[in-house]
Amino acid sequence: MELDTADHRRSSGVTSGLHRMLTFYKTLSDDLFYVSLTRPGGGDEIDLWSVFAEGGHGVRLKLRVHPSRAELRAIQYDALPDTVLSKLNSALASEGEPPFVPWSLSKIGAFCLPSTLRREDEVRLLIKRHAGGRDDALTDGINQYWPLPIGESNDFCQIDLIEIHPGPNAQMHNIQNTIAGTPFESVPVV
Repeated sequence: MELDTADHRRSSGVTSGLHRMLTFYKTLSDDLFYVSLTRPGGGDEIDLWSVFAEGGHGVRLKLRVHPSRAELRAIQYDALPDTVLSKLNSALASEGEPPFVPWSLSKIGAFCLPSTLRREDEVRLLIKRHAGGRDDALTDGINQYWPLPIGESNDFCQIDLIEIHPGPNAQMHNIQNTIAGTPFESVPVV
């Protein structure tokens, strides 16, 4: 394919715009910390056991979640509606510019997934780090995470472990040995 000077400039502009857009999304996502959960009885349980919990050798934890500063929302799987904001962002994208994200909507991307994942019936608990605000994030050397203890009071979200459900291939004695001597040893294994 041959490009004249004008086409080459436009091509470079699109590449530059794409780079700015990816940098913009990475900056937004660097400040979002979430855990993915499913509702009791939701999702395709057989499929979820085969994909998660070591192929059914692990456990499913039933949690009670009381968010205060964190947000708990169901994932939106459908295509987003055609809104003034989506039209504006389409126009910006066509010019190679990053999208306009009002401050109050900067977390919305954390609650959207492709419809192909609908079977998971996912709910997410989200904490957003704000510039100049509180930052409890830690690192494991590769990834950052925001620790929330289970069974301990904190000002972001109280999470209580209600039940432990063994996977279809789990060994009950392994589960009992794992929780023995911990604050969770009295949690019912059902």
